[in-house]
Amino acid sequence: MEHTSAQQANAKVVRSTILDVATHAVVAVLWLVIMIIVVPRFATTLTDMTDGEAALPALTQIVLNCSVFFTRHWYVYPILLSPVFVMDATVYYLLARHTHKALAHTWYLLILLAQVAITILFLGGLILSVYQATTSLAG
Repeated sequence: MEHTSAQQANAKVVRSTILDVATHAVVAVLWLVIMIIVVPRFATTLTDMTDGEAALPALTQIVLNCSVFFTRHWYVYPILLSPVFVMDATVYYLLARHTHKALAHTWYLLILLAQVAITILFLGGLILSVYQATTSLAG
C-alpha cells in the first residue's frame, strides 16, 4: 500500500506535534525536579544562613511554598499537566495541519519561552534571597 502525499504530510505533522509536546514535557519534568530537589536545598541553605530569623522576599516564599506542595503532592503535577499537554498538542496540530506552520512554530516557541521564563523567575527569587542573606551577614 502506497502512501499518498497527503498521508505523508499528515504523518510529518503528527511527528512534529509529538516532538513539540515531548519538548514541553521534558521542560516540565525538569521544573518538577528543580522544585523537588534543588529548591529544598536552597531552603536549607537560606535557613542555615539566616538562622531562620530573616523574613524572606515574597517571591522566595512563593517558590518555597510551591516546592513544599510539589514535594508532598508530586502526583498532582502530572494530573494538572495532562490536560495542558493535550491542549498544547491540539493547538499545535491544528495550526501545523493547515497552512499556519509559522503559527505552529510560534506557538511552540511561546510555550517554551513561558516555561523558561517561569523557571528563571523562580530560580531568580531564590538566588536573590541567597544574595540578600550573604550581604546581610557580611554587613
